[in-house]
Amino acid sequence: MRFLLVLIWSLALCGEAVSQSGPLRDPDFDLAPDAAGAVWRGNANAELWLDDQNPQSGETSLRVSVAEQTGQGFATVSQSIPAETFEGRIVRFRAAVRVQPGSGGAGLWLRVDRQAGGASFLDNMRDRPISDAGWRFYDIVAPVEAGSQRIVVGLLVRSGSAWIDTASIEDLGPIGAGNVGPAPLTARSQENLEAFARLYGYVRWFHPAPEDVDWNAVALAGVDRIEAAADAAELSARLVELFAPLAPTLQVSSEGLPDVPVVETTQGLVRWRHFGVGMRPAPPRPTPYRSELIHAETYEDVAGDLPGGVAFRVPLTAQRPGSGWSPSHFDLQRPSFYRPSGQDRTTRLAAVVVAWSAMQNFYPYFDVVGDRWRDALPPALAEAAIARSETEFVNVLERLTVPLVDGHVVINPQDRRGALPFQWDWVEGQLVIVQDVEGLGLSAGDLVLRVNGQASQDAIDLESSLISGSPQWQLNRALERLRTGPVGTTVALEVANPQGDARSLDVSLMAREPEDELREPRPPTVSDLGDEILYIDLTRASMDDLNDADFSRASAAIIDMRGYPGGIQATFLSRLIDREISTAPFEVELAIRPDRDPTGRTIYDGAWAISPAQPRFSGRTVFLADARAISFAETILGMVEAYDIGVIFGAATAGANGNVNTIVLPGGYSLRWTGMEVSRHDRQPLHGVGIPPDIPVERTIEGIRRHEDEVLDAALAWLSENLGAAPLR
Repeated sequence: MRFLLVLIWSLALCGEAVSQSGPLRDPDFDLAPDAAGAVWRGNANAELWLDDQNPQSGETSLRVSVAEQTGQGFATVSQSIPAETFEGRIVRFRAAVRVQPGSGGAGLWLRVDRQAGGASFLDNMRDRPISDAGWRFYDIVAPVEAGSQRIVVGLLVRSGSAWIDTASIEDLGPIGAGNVGPAPLTARSQENLEAFARLYGYVRWFHPAPEDVDWNAVALAGVDRIEAAADAAELSARLVELFAPLAPTLQVSSEGLPDVPVVETTQGLVRWRHFGVGMRPAPPRPTPYRSELIHAETYEDVAGDLPGGVAFRVPLTAQRPGSGWSPSHFDLQRPSFYRPSGQDRTTRLAAVVVAWSAMQNFYPYFDVVGDRWRDALPPALAEAAIARSETEFVNVLERLTVPLVDGHVVINPQDRRGALPFQWDWVEGQLVIVQDVEGLGLSAGDLVLRVNGQASQDAIDLESSLISGSPQWQLNRALERLRTGPVGTTVALEVANPQGDARSLDVSLMAREPEDELREPRPPTVSDLGDEILYIDLTRASMDDLNDADFSRASAAIIDMRGYPGGIQATFLSRLIDREISTAPFEVELAIRPDRDPTGRTIYDGAWAISPAQPRFSGRTVFLADARAISFAETILGMVEAYDIGVIFGAATAGANGNVNTIVLPGGYSLRWTGMEVSRHDRQPLHGVGIPPDIPVERTIEGIRRHEDEVLDAALAWLSENLGAAPLR
C-alpha cells in the first residue's frame, strides 16, 4: 500500500517545524504522512510515500523525493521534539537510509534551536553524503546546550529519492564527558606536537595511503599519544607506531637514519599529485581543487629533522594502497559517546595541527607569508592547550590565520545571524552611525564612543587582531563583527550626538536583513539619476535586472560594486567592451612534494575570456568600490582596471581573489582560505593589497549627517564635468 502526498507548505532547514510533546513518534514510519496526527512533515519540494516494498523494519519505510515540478532545491522531511529533557546532554539521532541509484545524495539532519533564537547546532551530512543503495544505519551526535528550545531531526534529499526507516533519538550522556581540561604545554610537549604537526602533513598529503582514512581521527590520536613522549627516543617510537598502518616504511629516529631507505620494490609505484589540494570530507561548495594518485617512475622520499631531536624519512612513492585502513588503531580512551569539541583540549590541539599543516603545504602566497607561518605554530598550540571555551578557541584559530593576510579566511562555526538594527562606519577616526533609527533615538552622524565598555578604537583594534587580510579588509570585517552575533544578544553602547551629549544604550541583535549590508543611502537597484545617467547596484542586482536595464537612453552609467555581486555574471561586461578581454591569471599549483618545494611543481592558469556583445554601451562608465569588494568583485574590477573599461571611484578593494578551499577540522570546525594565486593583470600584487581607485573618495561625518553618499556624489560631479570630454586615461 502506498500513499502519495505533495506537500504545499515550506519547511527549510532554517525554518519552523511542528513540535511534539515527547521523544520521536512514529519512528518506524508506519503512519501515512497525510493521516491525522502525522508527525513527519516535508517541505514544499518534498513528495512523500509510505513504501511497503523492502522496508528496513516494520511494514513500511518513508520514501522522500524531490518534487519534479519544482526542478530545484532539496526535499526534507522532519520532526521536532522539545529539548527540555535533553538539556546538558549529548544526543544521537540514528536512522536507516538508502538512496536511489543516480540520485544526488542524501543526509540525515539535526538542528538544535535556542530559546533566544538561532541554532546552537546544525549538521546535514553535507560533508559525508549518503549514496549507498542498500539499507545502512547513519547517525548524528550533537550537544543540547542549556537554553535550548527544541531538537529537529529528519532526512534531506538533494535530488532524486531516498528512503528512511527505523529512526531514534538516544541520550548518550552529559556534555563534556571524556573532555580533557585546559592545561599548559611543557617545553617537551610543545616540541613533540610541533614534530607531529610537520610529520602529519607529510604522511597525510604526500605518502600514498588509503583514501578513506579519517585524518581527523588520526590527528586526535596523535595528540593523545605524541604529546606525552618523555624524550627524543620515545617521540620517535610513538610517531612510528602511530603512523604504522598508514605508512609502514616511514622512518623516524633519534639516533640518525640509515643512508638507505626501506624500499621493498620499485615496481607499480604511485604518488600524490595535488591540483591545489582536494579535501575529504568534501567542502560544502564545489571547488576546482582535487588530488589524485598518479604513476611514479622511481622511488622518492622527503627527509630531514623535526623538532624534539628526531630525524625522519617519509616515502613519497609507494605501492598503490588498498581501500581499507585500521580505524581501531586510532581509537581514543574516551567514553563511547565522546564528541570532539572545542571544550576538549585534545580536539583543540588536533585542530591546530590539521589547520597549520594544510596551509604549510598548500597555501599559495608564501611569498607574502614567508617564515611567519612556521613561527605561528608554537603560540597557536600553546594557546589551544589552555583555551577555556569554544569561543576562546575560535579566536585561537583566527589568530593562527592572521599571518596568511587572506581576506577569504573564515573559521566556522560562528553564529552571526543577528545584527544591530543599524549600520555604522569608521569615518575620520570615529565610529559613526550612518542612518536614523527613530526607535532608539539615533541619528545619522551620531558617534559611538564605547562598545561593550571598550573605547571604539580599542574594540576595532581587538577585532582586527583576529582577522586575516589587508588592513582595509580587517577594518571592514571588524565593523561587521562588532555589530553581529547570535540573535537576542545585547550590545552595550555609549553614543554621543553632534552636540557632544553622551548616553548609554543597550541594543538587542535582531535577525539580519539583506539591506543590513548597506552603509550609505543608495538609490534603487537600477535607477535613472537624471542627465542621462543610469545607476546599477551590482551588489543587489540580478541578471534579469541587468538584462532589463535600458542603456539606450543613457550617456553614462554608474556601476556600484561596494560589496559582493552575488546575483550576476561577469559577462555583463560584454556590453561595455569592443574587444575580447580576459581575467587576470588564476594560477593553481600542481604539487608533488611537501613544504611548497618547487621541485616538480607546475602551474595551471585558469584565466577566462569575455567577448564583446551587442548592443554595446559606448557611454562613460564609472565604478564605485571599496574594501567590501572582494573576490568575484575583484575579478570584475581587475578587468575594468586593465582594459580601461571605466573609472573607479572610492577606496581600495579587499585584496583577496581566487576560488576558496575548505578543510574540516577536528571538532567540526572548518577553515576556508584562498586556494590559488591571483595578481593584477600587470602582475602587480593583488593579495593583501587590493585594486586601488583611480579617484579616491573618503566619507565625512558631516556628509553622513546630511544623509549623503559622497562617493556616488563625487562620481556624479565628475561625470557632469567630463561627459563628452576625452577619456580620463
